[in-house]
Amino acid sequence: MAWTGDPNDAGHVTAQSAAGVGGRITLVRIVLREQITWSNIWLGLAGIDPNAQLANCYLGVYDANGKLVAATPDISPS
Repeated sequence: MAWTGDPNDAGHVTAQSAAGVGGRITLVRIVLREQITWSNIWLGLAGIDPNAQLANCYLGVYDANGKLVAATPDISPS
């Protein structure tokens, strides 16, 4: 139905430094041209530092009006 790419490719640097950046929020917009019913989102991550200690990582879905319509529990263990 829709896809998006790495926000770094759009000129906005989201990569973490070796020391990390606590509290960073990265937003990615996916425009759907028609109303749909969805049940799954696939997320792929690449190039994560194996020594990184991730915590409090969530995925949220917002509608066109900015209303949060779905959110995951903490996905950092994944």
